[in-house]
Amino acid sequence: MITKLNKKSVVLQNLSLQSGTAFLSYEELASLAKLQERLTDENDVNNFITRSANAPGSTEIASCVAKKYLDDPSLMDNLVVKTRFFLNLGYYFVPALSKAIDAIEEDITPVDEVCGMVPSIARDIAANFLELRNPARWDGNGDVPNDTYFSSMPLDFPIDNAYPNQTIRLQLVQVSKVNPHYVCACSIFEDESHAGITEKCTNGAGSIKEIEDAILFVSRIYELREGFSRDFVETVNMYPTEYRAIRKALYGEEALGGSTGVIFSNKVLFKDGSVMTITYTGDGKGKAWGEAVLTEKDSEKIVARSPISYTFANHWKLCFKGAVYHAFIKITQ
Repeated sequence: MITKLNKKSVVLQNLSLQSGTAFLSYEELASLAKLQERLTDENDVNNFITRSANAPGSTEIASCVAKKYLDDPSLMDNLVVKTRFFLNLGYYFVPALSKAIDAIEEDITPVDEVCGMVPSIARDIAANFLELRNPARWDGNGDVPNDTYFSSMPLDFPIDNAYPNQTIRLQLVQVSKVNPHYVCACSIFEDESHAGITEKCTNGAGSIKEIEDAILFVSRIYELREGFSRDFVETVNMYPTEYRAIRKALYGEEALGGSTGVIFSNKVLFKDGSVMTITYTGDGKGKAWGEAVLTEKDSEKIVARSPISYTFANHWKLCFKGAVYHAFIKITQ
């Protein structure tokens, strides 16, 4: 039995407590009510999905789909959350469940990784070029030393592994006859008729890093011109114990208190060197949330940030400079 004591608190009587009485604030009571709603939704969804899995054709949900949700606790939890969302919009239970499944399936659909030009490829091209044209890594200032092999002949590098039918051309060129100074010119083209579609020159003639940066620069310009979209995809393995700790904090099982500070944190390294950090945090008052941030290679500066999520996310997605970074969460068995 619940009895109002005053405007700030209530008292629960006949509980299995030593004192026989528990005092709760309205905020705590609201948390308990939310937990009760969550537990009811869990029971309803679990019963329906179990029936769908065990008796094919007995419900509107395909048996194979139902079994997938039964086997993955994170998917089942998300199904409960999204079903409640559509119930609150006025849908009946079965349509709400169906729309929740559609939304989740769209979110977890595998993404084909399309990286384009990444630093590792650009670095290999730059190193190979200097090995063949300027093995001594002469910086390009003044006259070419007599004991140094140096060639200004262009070299072409097919980059089908980055962009279909495209080629990177590198060439050491002289930019001043009065005060000789050589730089490396970099261009990307599809065939000879389109040579020099995009071009960038370095400051000197012997730096792998400068040539790598020039290759990445012309590649990004090419992507903008052609509407090329990059998708970086990685999978984050999460232990069941980690997931249970997150779940307990997110879904109201700590309604009268809970975890304080970071519950889970994981760094995801992508092929271009960018890092996504996924973090779940609790405030110790029954609330928890997740967030993902993106930092560039060799930098702590945050360049993209996700909205705060008060539910568990199977798929985190951030965008930066024409690229989309995907991190899919997998609960290990």
